[in-house]
Amino acid sequence: MVDKIRLEILSNRFQAIVDEMAQVVSRTAHTVFVKETQDYGSVLVSRQGEVFAAPRRYGVLMMIGMPMEGALAAIGDDVAEGDIFISNDPDATKGMATHLSDVYLWKPVFIDGELLCWSWTFIHVSDIGGRVPGSIAPSSTEVYQEGLRITPQKLYSAGALKKPLLDMIKANCRTPGQNWGDMKACLAGLATAENRVRELVGQYDFATIDATVDQVLDYAETQARRVIDHVPDGTYRHTDYIEADMVGLGLVRIHVAMTISGGEMMLDFTGTAPQVRAALNIPTYGHHGHWMLITG
Repeated sequence: MVDKIRLEILSNRFQAIVDEMAQVVSRTAHTVFVKETQDYGSVLVSRQGEVFAAPRRYGVLMMIGMPMEGALAAIGDDVAEGDIFISNDPDATKGMATHLSDVYLWKPVFIDGELLCWSWTFIHVSDIGGRVPGSIAPSSTEVYQEGLRITPQKLYSAGALKKPLLDMIKANCRTPGQNWGDMKACLAGLATAENRVRELVGQYDFATIDATVDQVLDYAETQARRVIDHVPDGTYRHTDYIEADMVGLGLVRIHVAMTISGGEMMLDFTGTAPQVRAALNIPTYGHHGHWMLITG
């Protein structure tokens, strides 16, 4: 157990690490998707796949709700120091990726041979192949039209680049130079986070940082419940519509009922339209965090 003062100090150190990580990605990226639209993310993730630190001012906040467990399950136990993993496949990652244009890179942080956490990034690349330039078309009706699917695998193995994989990715997009430039920005962010976490462990110790990760997650839950406590108990409903007539579907109904009870919040999307042919669907695989995509 870490005392409250040290917990506050280390929580802010985690925050500083992801802020620096995000700034490195932003300053070294090649495209407007990062520099202008801020469509990228940088976080620290626990061994089990829970985000425990995310920037508040840089990039998108949706990574807080993204499930990383599916990607970790896909790569299994074949993880070593110097490995860097890549994927953009919503199905193979069980909902981590939301569409093929978001390319995720993540790296284990080992301390003396023991895994402490993961550094994790994504960037919306300029093009990932598919039927249209830019790879995004609301009129697409299947994932194969959106571009190259990269299942979770190693881009680097023990520090060595797997060049055939990189060449295959570059050969299947319209902007290979820009994509690789943005991916290298992500790699720089991952390295920054790894170095800063190592410095933190050197200042304290592995057990202290490991325990702090768990306490940060527990504290975040406590704070969230306090916010929910300020909302009167009851059920609140809202309905909205998405225009999907690009494939002749008319309006797509989104309905949510938010029930507040005793410091807990439940979101029920019963009454929302089922899966549609247009490129509007979000694969969730039963995870609970994807609501952040439509509220944030």
